[in-house]
Amino acid sequence: MESGGGGTTAAPPHPVSPPLSSPGLLILDHIHFQYNGWLCGLLLASVAAASRGRDAAAATLFAALVCAKHLFASLGPWFAVYLLARAAALGWARGAASLAASAAAIGRAS
Repeated sequence: MESGGGGTTAAPPHPVSPPLSSPGLLILDHIHFQYNGWLCGLLLASVAAASRGRDAAAATLFAALVCAKHLFASLGPWFAVYLLARAAALGWARGAASLAASAAAIGRAS
């Protein structure tokens, strides 16, 4: 490119070149997205276990998820309501046993 003074100036860098010139940034970003993908997998595994009626396994997976990243603690009330509704649907004796098993699973995972 020529400027008005007759000299040449360098072209501005391509917008993608700064991130590509920093391998540390690429590695950090890649690890961050893998970690979040792993956490979403834990959440989906917990939901899948809950949908199959495996409450203790769902509680364990959810507790591990919350221990790994506290952002998911905001889903805790919804999970607790699900466990209580499931226990109520099972009846008093089976529901209490299901809640006790879920509480024990959460205690082991925490």
